[in-house]
Formats: sequence, structure tokens, C-alpha cells
Amino acid sequence: MEYSINPQAEQDSIEAFLKAQYPHIPIIPDGVPDTEDERIQHFPNSRIKPFMILWYSTVKRRPRGRSFGGYKLDSHFASLDILIVTSDPTVARTLMNDVSDRLVGFRTEGGGRLYKSPSLWGQARSVDMQTKPTRWAMTDRFDFGVASKKVAP
Repeated sequence: MEYSINPQAEQDSIEAFLKAQYPHIPIIPDGVPDTEDERIQHFPNSRIKPFMILWYSTVKRRPRGRSFGGYKLDSHFASLDILIVTSDPTVARTLMNDVSDRLVGFRTEGGGRLYKSPSLWGQARSVDMQTKPTRWAMTDRFDFGVASKKVAP
């Protein structure tokens, strides 16, 4: 019997959950978009509207949870870094708090529940500054179990 530890189903279910929870906020997977990206929107006063970036890690084997069936049947997990970008540090913090609260305990499709992990940085950071901060970012990290899935040989 062949097994796969491809986390695509788990990742897709996280993205679908976030899109359902935040239909008014653009969710951008897999990296920071260009400034001209059409998903980045602005208020009439030219300040940036909030958007969310998702970064997924590769699959990692847990130190415990090894099986007799081989590497792909061992216990695996992956991480998700979420980056909230907006024009106001309070909005970045408030939105990140809400996202974190909703994600903790969410069960991925076929995988495990999300739980908090140390984030890239804990405070809102200015990420674009000319004469004053114009973009603020807040991050959080979550780990989730990745299921071993049977695949056809």
C-alpha cells in the first residue's frame, strides 16, 4: 500500500475556512504580491484596505509518533504563517486577534486541528514607510497535523 503526506487537502480546507469567515478581505496564498496587484485595494483616501497573506511550510515529521509502517505513516505536521497587512496598526492587531481566535481548534480536511506556534514577530510592524508608516503587518503561526493518505499504486 502506498501513502502520501501531501498537505494540499489540509491547506485547501484552511483557505476555504478563512475565505468563508472573511469574505470581504482578500486572502492571498503563497507570498507577498506586487504593490500593483489587483487584490490589494485602497480606501478613497488612498490608504490600503486590509488583506491576508498565507504562507505554508513543508511537511515535517514530529519527534514522537513514529510508526512501524515507515516514514509516511509517522506523525507529520506543517505550519501556516498568516500575515495581516493594513494601513493601521490597531486594525492589524484586532484582525489578527480575531483570525487567531477563529483558527485555534479548527480541524482541517482529513488532518488535525490548528494550534498556536511561535510567530515570526508578535507586534505590529511598519512594512512600508516613506515619510510616515503607510502599511502595518501583524503575524501569527499555526501548526496542524498532516494525515497519511492512501494512494493507488
